[in-house]
Amino acid sequence: MKIGRNDPCYCGSGKKFKKCCLKQQDAARELANIEWEEWFAKDRAIGEANVAEADAKLAAREKEYAETGK
Repeated sequence: MKIGRNDPCYCGSGKKFKKCCLKQQDAARELANIEWEEWFAKDRAIGEANVAEADAKLAAREKEYAETGK
């Protein structure tokens, strides 16, 4: 069940949700989004580094094959 902005706050303060815990909930949600964005950025960087390393190894093998035929 979703709590509405004008519903009484679930913490029991007697205030409306929008005047009580909404800001804390929004701040926690924003922090979680930032953490995920950082994780995805790191994961993407690792993936790009792995691709670059694999490309370098492939180029070296192709060069070796062209020179030696093996």
